[in-house]
Amino acid sequence: MAGGLQTTIQAICELRNTHGFASHGKDATFRPLESIQAPLVARAADAIVSFMFRVHRDYPSRGQHAYDDHPEFNEQVDDIHDAIRIFAEEFLPSRVLFELAPEPYRVYLAEFAREGNFLRLISLHPDHDSTHER
Repeated sequence: MAGGLQTTIQAICELRNTHGFASHGKDATFRPLESIQAPLVARAADAIVSFMFRVHRDYPSRGQHAYDDHPEFNEQVDDIHDAIRIFAEEFLPSRVLFELAPEPYRVYLAEFAREGNFLRLISLHPDHDSTHER
């Protein structure tokens, strides 16, 4: 299917370059598209753009999960790590990880999903103090 789309897109581009109003190098033998060809080209371009837009819009992006989608994970992150305080403001560690380091958030989330908890992750972390758990 991708090959067919590429061929169609290439053909539309070539038609635009040779027959379009902004085509280059027109000479005395230039012939515009016939009236029956123009709607075909326009509809083909419209169909391709519509298809590509729908695929793009509906494609599940890796970053499209919401913070609130994984409350158990977030609660464990917040239980393991102290809240982050800056002056009078306090931030949840899970929210900071989600917002500022989305790729590590996804990695730890995947590990959490495999293990069901962070016991293995905690024991492997070199800076973990076992007395820090709440």
